[in-house]
Amino acid sequence: MYNILRQSSDNKIGICFKGNVESRDFKTLLPFLEQAIQKERSLRILIDLQEAKDTDLTSILKIIIFGLKYKSVLEKKAVITDNHNILNLVRIMELLTRKKIYCFPISDSENAWEWLEK
Repeated sequence: MYNILRQSSDNKIGICFKGNVESRDFKTLLPFLEQAIQKERSLRILIDLQEAKDTDLTSILKIIIFGLKYKSVLEKKAVITDNHNILNLVRIMELLTRKKIYCFPISDSENAWEWLEK
């Protein structure tokens, strides 16, 4: 399950995942992000995984495909997590997209949104 963070506005979108991250979450999230890209022309995305528990393989593939498809318009990307498996996935995404994805540990999550806005 996910929710859009209340600080989100214009081309800055924060997404907080709670519990299991499942493929069905992306049936509504991806169209929402694509609509924002059409409106704003670029996006800054913060993904908060502090309360996420597990991610299925289909979800991971959807994230990778979205990242590759829109890499030129994803201006800034940040992830909040302490999960080493997620951090490894982020490194793979960086290699595939040739774009930096900033990772913030949970202890530094307050600075993630601040970084996204700069």
